Amino acid sequence: MNISEFIDLIEAHDYMADNQIAAIRRQLNSGQLDVTIEELVHFLLDRQRLTKYQAKKLLAEARSGMTAESVPVSEARRRAQQKWMDAAPVKEEIVETDADDIVALDDMPSEEDVADVDPLGLGGVDGFSSDTEEVDPFTGGAKGKASAHKKKTSRANPWDSPLLLFGGGSLILLLLVGGLLYFWLAFDSGDDMFQAAEKSYRSGSYIQAGAEYDKFIRRFPNHPSTPLAEVRLGMAVLWNMVEGGSDWELALKTTQEVLPEIDQSPAFDEARPELATILPEIASGLTQRAQQSASVDEKQRQSDLASAAMALVNDPTYLPTSLREAQQSRIETIEMNLVRVRREIDRDQAKNETLAKIQQSTADGNFQEVYQLRRSLVDAYPGLRTDESLIAAVSESARKLVDQVIPLDDFPAPITEDESGMNLLSAVTLVQREPVLPASPGSETAVFRLDGTAYAIEVDSGKLLWRRYVGIDDNAQAVSWTGDAGRTVAALIDTQENQLLAIDQRTGEVLWTQKFESRLFRPKVFENSVLLAERNGKVWKIARESGAVIAAVQLPQEISAPLGMLDDVAGVYAVAEHSNVYVLSPDNLICGEVIPVGHEVGTISVEPTGTLRQLFLFENAGLEYSFLHLYSVDAGGSGAKLTQDVVRQAGQVLVTPIIADARLVATNDRGEVLVYEVNTAAKDVPVRLVAATKADSSEPILGYAAVSRGDLWVCDRRMTRYVMQLSRGSVVRKMVDHDGDTFVARPLVRGDKIIHARRSTGADGYVIEAQRIQSNKLEDIWQTTIGAPTAGRAFTLKGASSPMVATTRGAIYPLPKLGMGSVEILDQPQSKLDVTTKPYQFGSGQKLDDANQVFFPPDGENRSMMVSMRDGKAIARVVAWEVPATARATRPRAWNDYVLIPTKFGQILVVDAKSGAADIQPFQPELAFGEAIAWSNPAVAEGSTPSVIISDQRSRLFRLAVETSPEPHLTALDQVKLTESLSGQLAVAGLMLVGVGSKAEQDVLRIFQLPEMAEQDPIAITGDVVMSPQSVNGRVYCATAEDGLIAIRDDFSVGWKCPLKGQSIASGPVPVNKMLALSFTQGQVWLIDEATGEMVTEFNVGEPLTDGLSYFDGQLWVPGYDGTLHGIALEGLAQ
Repeated sequence: MNISEFIDLIEAHDYMADNQIAAIRRQLNSGQLDVTIEELVHFLLDRQRLTKYQAKKLLAEARSGMTAESVPVSEARRRAQQKWMDAAPVKEEIVETDADDIVALDDMPSEEDVADVDPLGLGGVDGFSSDTEEVDPFTGGAKGKASAHKKKTSRANPWDSPLLLFGGGSLILLLLVGGLLYFWLAFDSGDDMFQAAEKSYRSGSYIQAGAEYDKFIRRFPNHPSTPLAEVRLGMAVLWNMVEGGSDWELALKTTQEVLPEIDQSPAFDEARPELATILPEIASGLTQRAQQSASVDEKQRQSDLASAAMALVNDPTYLPTSLREAQQSRIETIEMNLVRVRREIDRDQAKNETLAKIQQSTADGNFQEVYQLRRSLVDAYPGLRTDESLIAAVSESARKLVDQVIPLDDFPAPITEDESGMNLLSAVTLVQREPVLPASPGSETAVFRLDGTAYAIEVDSGKLLWRRYVGIDDNAQAVSWTGDAGRTVAALIDTQENQLLAIDQRTGEVLWTQKFESRLFRPKVFENSVLLAERNGKVWKIARESGAVIAAVQLPQEISAPLGMLDDVAGVYAVAEHSNVYVLSPDNLICGEVIPVGHEVGTISVEPTGTLRQLFLFENAGLEYSFLHLYSVDAGGSGAKLTQDVVRQAGQVLVTPIIADARLVATNDRGEVLVYEVNTAAKDVPVRLVAATKADSSEPILGYAAVSRGDLWVCDRRMTRYVMQLSRGSVVRKMVDHDGDTFVARPLVRGDKIIHARRSTGADGYVIEAQRIQSNKLEDIWQTTIGAPTAGRAFTLKGASSPMVATTRGAIYPLPKLGMGSVEILDQPQSKLDVTTKPYQFGSGQKLDDANQVFFPPDGENRSMMVSMRDGKAIARVVAWEVPATARATRPRAWNDYVLIPTKFGQILVVDAKSGAADIQPFQPELAFGEAIAWSNPAVAEGSTPSVIISDQRSRLFRLAVETSPEPHLTALDQVKLTESLSGQLAVAGLMLVGVGSKAEQDVLRIFQLPEMAEQDPIAITGDVVMSPQSVNGRVYCATAEDGLIAIRDDFSVGWKCPLKGQSIASGPVPVNKMLALSFTQGQVWLIDEATGEMVTEFNVGEPLTDGLSYFDGQLWVPGYDGTLHGIALEGLAQ
């Protein structure tokens, strides 16, 4: 650094007055100033133009190479400098400098030598604020001129003056007075100087205050205020750096230098309140610099400096707790911002490393690794989800996937025979149809897939034409087309076998079948073919008429949604499990493009759709929100361009939207209806939301929409008819029907009819209904109830010609005698309950006597159904119980002519089974205040005195009977106190009572001998109990997950065990001569030897089964979950 640059540095710091700086520059420019930087600093220090701190700081900056450009200089000061530089020097300023005017540092003049000389012309001691006239800094002043008059001739005798004596005395007197006056005026205690500095300090003139404090310290080093002046001097330096400054790094460095010099001063307490402001200000400034830094390295450097500043803030020497409390909020804000900065640094470093790895994986063609890298990064830093560089890197990798779409040539042949095996079994499907309209062979048919079963309904009459179990997948509704022969064909996905079935929609005949390896998605019909996607990434094109494969490709990723197509675009869109959408040709399935959407795994579950070459992709990105991605595509389906920013909307879109001309209608799981309109003339925003309804559900729901004649029909928890007034930006509700019911499929609008499927509240099964659309209401045409399961086992009544079965909705059907492979649909029950308020929901029935069967209501209701015979026909009627609808502890129990109702509050209520009268007083055990009882299911004990046995599932066992004196009441004949609890259902076989309990912390079957209820040796069991004890033909059967089915003889021993092989028992065991029948929820039916427990034979019904296994006249009836009974002829086996 040269002298000129050093002077610039002094000027930048504003350590000297402008006129002084300008004077030195003129001497430098004229070549008359030839000194070193050190000499100049010492000279200025001796002339008190610089303080020690300023001198030290200037030398340090000069050695470090710091320039004036890094020190902020106000515009006003620059103008003043230029004014002084441009001024013409006066004559007195232009002087020659002698060689001895500037001396070496070791020979600098002493303070006494220069007491009356100011070689730089910088003014007096008070030069910081002096306005003295500018003089030449390196001249000692002009020599005086010689006198122009002659010297007067002196007297010959110097003592001959008459005034000599008087003048001499006067002179002596004046000298004495002047001396006294001089000493009186020259005396200064320093107080005024200190107060002047304090005034400057308090007014914020920190540069002037610093000079005044420094002057004070030099002149009065022993003054009592000197320690405070030293502290104030340091604080003035810090305030000057902080106020109006922007060089926070220099401020921190200065602070780190100044504080150690003053923190040991006895007056340092005066600085702490000011440090409470200064130190957080420096830390905040550095933190903001770190936040604003673009590069990771600079951000890291600024973060380190901010951490160093926070170390000062957190040092109690500088900021004690008493002062920190007032600044705590700001300090916490700085700390939080600093934490964010550090996280940003970690994020940016992680991003840079990930981008490098993505680039390498892209080169290797490993997109799955690219996705995992992106996923790991986004999981750690969610804000990077929209980072442009990351999106660009992943998109570049995605585009290279086009070459990884591989055509397939090994095509499976279609199967033209029905291999379901159902022709070996007979089946009866129970349906309620009202009114009974005549069948119409020319009527349109509609196929509804409900809970895994496909039902074909005749649209004109509501008649069920056929049903077929195809597995659970509510999103795989049938697609239909009209074949060459004019018949309507329905394509259905069988999720059990991963196969596509082409079925005659009127007859149910399977035309062809194609089997695949993995889960299938709902197909799309394209011209004369069917397009189908597999979960494993395969896409198939199949001929509609023959089922032969035309083309197939293997994508490099799995697929997560059905294929999508746009009406006016020749492209097929396959949604990958994550990140991408593949654009395929509908002709040969060749991939033309990969759209890098960037969605997460499984977040797109509905097919791509759109209109007017605008592609809509709904991504369910969160539990309570979704994204709408909008792309414009060309006529070939490729050239996808993001039309507008991703739209975030509330709720998830789980049902495929519908298209109505230029509009798209979507529903979300919050009950909202969203109407979008495409306007291709609007280039910036071609898609906009033109109308929406408010969310009206706090729980997730599915909404199905249909548009017809300007009306919008939305079916979710009700059916709502809207009028679309899109010019006003609204859809107006016009009508609501079936409020509270749950709709399960998209409604069909056929002319003035609407056909819909729903589940009634509080009832099993489904209602498919057709209604005529009128101006302000709907008129019922027909209603068909399907899928209602049977209420327990089939039963016989005295006088009935065949066994009967009841549904949970209260309909009674006689069971026909069917041959092997026969299928029958019964849509007219022999008897049914009239529904006045809400549908019925009955549980398993129990035999009351030979002529009556009783069915019990669910908890919270107090009306049962009684079925009896009248004139050879079954009659169902409701029996209202004359007891409150109290919460029950277990199922009611039919016993003799009574119904026992165990309640949670301890009472066991008794009502007459046929009339519902409560003429018998309930049983009430002793209970503590507030105590409740979880009664076991009562077990009927035979004997001379009819009784039932029941447990409180803790420590008491009761045998109850009805006594008539003094008035009819239910009482305890016996009571046994148990040492350990007895839980679950009880079973009685002869004189043996069996229940499940524990002994010595091990699960056991506890056995009691009747009638004394004397406990016998228990039977140890292993595994969870999966079937409670049941009495069958004088034995008790129980099942556990590990032991299987256990048979217990009447001598209290184990007869045998039959492993269940992982099956879950649905119903049984039911005696079939010398065999036992068991059905399982997975669809299997076993026949086992009653004596040994060994398997005799087994059947596979092919669909889920439920309770109610029955055997009559060589026919085993196996109930399915939807009200279909599967018949297995056992006449040969049963002999």
